Amino acid sequence: MAIKGKPMEFASSDIVDGNNLMLFLHDGEAWKAYAAATSNTLSLTRETIDVSTKDSNYSAKKQTGVINWEITSDNLFTFGAFDDLIARMQVGAQVAVAFALVKPRNAKGGFDDGDEEPDGTAGSGKWGMAYMTSFEATAQNGEEATYSVTFEGTGELNDIAAEVVDGTLLPVVPTNEIAPPSGANANFAKPKEAEEARKAAQAEKGKQTVTV
Repeated sequence: MAIKGKPMEFASSDIVDGNNLMLFLHDGEAWKAYAAATSNTLSLTRETIDVSTKDSNYSAKKQTGVINWEITSDNLFTFGAFDDLIARMQVGAQVAVAFALVKPRNAKGGFDDGDEEPDGTAGSGKWGMAYMTSFEATAQNGEEATYSVTFEGTGELNDIAAEVVDGTLLPVVPTNEIAPPSGANANFAKPKEAEEARKAAQAEKGKQTVTV
């Protein structure tokens, strides 16, 4: 059975309409989708290590190396997403990203742009920690403005239903030398809050003196 048009009850054998797979970012409280996406892509590649020797008879011999993954998104341009993504790029902190099946949000069984959330059923998507490494906005004469963004993964991809990984509550977000906000999600630094915290920490550090 194919999932077409609007999200339905998830089954692992379903053929999924591309409209229902989306990029989500975790804001410290919940997964949020960026509005007006036109295409999302999850890519995984495995590096190989050349172990050829003089005895290999001119034939390359390989061993498996590390796995790299990234998620890219192409979207119609909005200033809300523009400001948020530029802030994330400037801060440089890790972010929890997901490539997952969306679930319905409104009474009609559909969903509103920017208000989507993952289905959350085991097997219906993957999430992991990543760095935002690329942002490109395009404004072509006579066409809708667009932007594209790339997140490069660090560490493993986890099932979207795995809210606890290695005994730590999702999202697992290193502070990257940025003081996180207080509260239940203290490991998650939102871009603007993180930047303010970083400046405050630097100012406080500058006030400290060493007594010998």
